Amino acid sequence: GAGLREVIRTDATGRRISTFIGDPSATWAPFQAVSRKVAGIKQ
Repeated sequence: GAGLREVIRTDATGRRISTFIGDPSATWAPFQAVSRKVAGIKQ
């Protein structure tokens, strides 16, 4: 599917390591500001 998926593994010392697999742009797209271009400046 779209978005990121978290994979948690444990290293040799017992610490939990989180790794994210997937497309970050698909995950953050709803939070990104809409880009606007300046068409002109009124004087």
